[in-house]
Amino acid sequence: MRSAAFAVLDPATTPVVTLNFSHTLAKLLVTVKANAAEPYVITVNNVTVADLLSTGSYDHTKGWVAKDGNTVDYLYTSPATALSADVKTYFIESLVMPQAIAATQVLTLDYTITSGNYSERFTYKATLADLFNGKSTDFKGANSYAVNFNIAPEANIITFDTGVTGWVNTDSA
Repeated sequence: MRSAAFAVLDPATTPVVTLNFSHTLAKLLVTVKANAAEPYVITVNNVTVADLLSTGSYDHTKGWVAKDGNTVDYLYTSPATALSADVKTYFIESLVMPQAIAATQVLTLDYTITSGNYSERFTYKATLADLFNGKSTDFKGANSYAVNFNIAPEANIITFDTGVTGWVNTDSA
């Protein structure tokens, strides 16, 4: 969190100093929703977002400066989670360092659909660049980036919806 610089020139005329804080990091959310009820059981086995920059330094005037080559995979692996019909479940909700979205940053969703005695495992992969195409080319501080998956086994499709929203500033006196 940081606040814009604020100077009090005359304490007698400015008795209250209001500080407006904003996040310096970005937020990444990955949710999955099952658009089906019985006879299907949809289980998420793991979710991974690969190759996000993970270390750097922060300067109040320049912002974040990443150290190249220091990356991390954000992942949810265990336990496997059965989804409830039409309920969004968060699998990744994490703060990430602001950065340009790279072609190597891949989101992988591994899930299983079970119906009766039959089950089949599926893997969906997409680059963050493809998922956020036309909405964002980088992760900026104080913004939340969401990837929302909807799995509909009856139609044999998986859809996603991405979004970018700003976080609400917190006022402090």
